[in-house]
Amino acid sequence: MNERVSVFDKNVEEYDRWYDENERAYQTELEVLRRFIPREGRGLEVGVGTGRFGGPLGVDAGIDPAPNMLAIARERGIKAEVGTAENIPFEDETFDYVLMVTVDPFLEDIGAALREIRRVLKPEGTIIVGMLDRDSPFGKILQETRDEDKFFRFAQFSAAGEMIDRLRAAGFDAIRSAQTLLGDRLDTEDAYEIREGYGEGAFVVLSGKKSITQVG
Repeated sequence: MNERVSVFDKNVEEYDRWYDENERAYQTELEVLRRFIPREGRGLEVGVGTGRFGGPLGVDAGIDPAPNMLAIARERGIKAEVGTAENIPFEDETFDYVLMVTVDPFLEDIGAALREIRRVLKPEGTIIVGMLDRDSPFGKILQETRDEDKFFRFAQFSAAGEMIDRLRAAGFDAIRSAQTLLGDRLDTEDAYEIREGYGEGAFVVLSGKKSITQVG
């Protein structure tokens, strides 16, 4: 288990408590994600953690490389098992949609992870990526202060535009986006608006459809 994973596995309660202590931001993130979750179909959350997203959003299954996280995810109703984004332990074309939230900064190979997600998606299945946009006003602050946070000090944040390029390269099209946690402060009402696109909000959701074109 590498350091990026072990810091989560050793600090499960502290990680999970963040969502209670930052309820407004958490609920807003859930709201924008919910807009992209298909109403029907079987879903998988990659990097399910303690199930803070997959549970409320009704995702069926989840994987995570941190075993101590999975115990809590199971309590939240998710069929969770050990696995990594780069090596998903499911057969081809198993899921109607795959969710991945704030996982990309901790991946060894984002391209490989996106290709694996494409593999386990059914034809025209949906990928939903929730991410912290490095180029947003508050994202720049997170980038500058990451060494002060035990979880983020290993993070390699991406820009939303970079992630869109990666999604297309991995075989996804019909990309849509939305954002929240706007500006460089989270103590204003405006920060919690949800807007289309990206560039203003620290939390960005991107979704795409599995292209029918075969990726090499």
